[in-house]
Amino acid sequence: MRPWLFKIGDVGLPSYYTLLMLGFLAAIILGWRECRRTGLDATAFLDMCIIIVIAGIAGSRLMHVLVEEMPHDFFYSTALHKGGPTAQEITKLGATDVEKIAGRGEPIIRFYLRFPLQTFYVWKGGLAFYGGLVLATLAAVGFMLRKKLPLLKMTDIIGWGIALGLVFGRTGCLLNGCCFGSESGGPLSLRFPKGSAAFAELRNAGVVTSKHAETPPLIPTMIYEGLACLGIFLLLYFVVRPRKRFDGQIVFLFGLMYPVVRFALEYARNDNRGLFFGGALSSSQIVSLAVFAFSAAMYFRLARKAGITGAAEG
Repeated sequence: MRPWLFKIGDVGLPSYYTLLMLGFLAAIILGWRECRRTGLDATAFLDMCIIIVIAGIAGSRLMHVLVEEMPHDFFYSTALHKGGPTAQEITKLGATDVEKIAGRGEPIIRFYLRFPLQTFYVWKGGLAFYGGLVLATLAAVGFMLRKKLPLLKMTDIIGWGIALGLVFGRTGCLLNGCCFGSESGGPLSLRFPKGSAAFAELRNAGVVTSKHAETPPLIPTMIYEGLACLGIFLLLYFVVRPRKRFDGQIVFLFGLMYPVVRFALEYARNDNRGLFFGGALSSSQIVSLAVFAFSAAMYFRLARKAGITGAAEG
């Protein structure tokens, strides 16, 4: 694991956010080239991408704040203006007024309501992909409608662009050690060392102690999702794109494939992601169901409108 590409003192280049930005850049470059190839407004596409990046990060953070859970107990000292997972660690620093703010598994919004400025500290982690997808989609659609751009043609470019971006994003998760899975003794499991997000969260949960050098073997769910997204991108870009039968086919195929992958992998994940209905479904699984249903309805509607009898073609 390598959470930081490099670090000098307290300043450095975090692996996750660097890979995330590289994913955005790769998708934007390919999208810009596709706009020029197909005669779409490439300048307007770049303007839209700026909005998508900003809305994507804001939406991801918003979903994290609103629906996810505390990964550990959180204590705080007003005297020291310092917080942490255990009261003992803060007390050792000289605190005499340690107060428990929230417990592990409680809504994380309790923490952010107490410390609202922390909401904007995105570099400390806490982004939920689906929140970014929803808000970025709304912002992009609003932009295209206002600029009178061809909605479905432009969103098809975004469709495979999201898949490509996720490949980079999940690679960043691997380097950071976040979005990890549950314990597994299988041959494809990974142990995450000290300094990784997985080790820190399991340390706070009491699964590992300071004496351990690494976590137990965990399912590398971020690798599985990254590989699945790579397959989706290759299929959409190299197979479907040159043979596209109707506008909207690519983006709604993405909306059919990715939610299935994400829904299944959520059962193997063991990080903080928000659980509902007595722990039966995570927040991402609920959104996956909605995205899949909407994409299925739109795909078959557009396919029938295009006169394609086998709506799953392509």
